[in-house]
Amino acid sequence: RDIVQGTTANDLLAAVEANDVLPGQGEIDVFVGHEGADTFVFGDSNGSYYDDGLAATLGLADYGFVWDFTPGTDKVQLTGSAGSYLLTEDAAALPPGTGIWLAGTGGDADELIGVLNNVSGIDLGTDYFIFTDTMFA
Repeated sequence: RDIVQGTTANDLLAAVEANDVLPGQGEIDVFVGHEGADTFVFGDSNGSYYDDGLAATLGLADYGFVWDFTPGTDKVQLTGSAGSYLLTEDAAALPPGTGIWLAGTGGDADELIGVLNNVSGIDLGTDYFIFTDTMFA
């Protein structure tokens, strides 16, 4: 629902009300970082954003969409650790690029958190991702 635009500086970009019970629920927010080394915030010390709260769904109706992610320059901030997430490329029903999924546990479905437009070949173990155990929004 929101379009969040950065500047030519290094920006920290978030589009949800972090204090909501389920921040980002029901929203597809578009991020345009422009120039600079930007950080796109999809979670903080309180939890993941864009989780619809429904264990049986994939969460395709709420996620952050980063229009211009630049690997090696920009970063995505997530809650927890790399082991809590999965990456897919060019998933059906999503825009082309890398999908960021919160891994389901205990029979829950994986939950879509974000999509990096036209990005491929990245890994959760790289410094493209910041986890809240090392940084807080």
